[in-house]
Amino acid sequence: MGRNQKIRKHIAGHRQVVDEHLAKIALEESRPNPNMELIALWKRHIALHQQAIAKYEKRLHKRR
Repeated sequence: MGRNQKIRKHIAGHRQVVDEHLAKIALEESRPNPNMELIALWKRHIALHQQAIAKYEKRLHKRR
């Protein structure tokens, strides 16, 4: 497997986690009494994964 393909797999994995956390946030916010601590935790995780995505995308574009 080539370098770019590995990077694309990493990016896809991080995007999947972001999507899962966004779905969890939507579900939790729809509840009558949402747990704001969980929502804040998931938002921090989303920010970390988005930073990782940006880092991998930067590596991917370097080779061109």
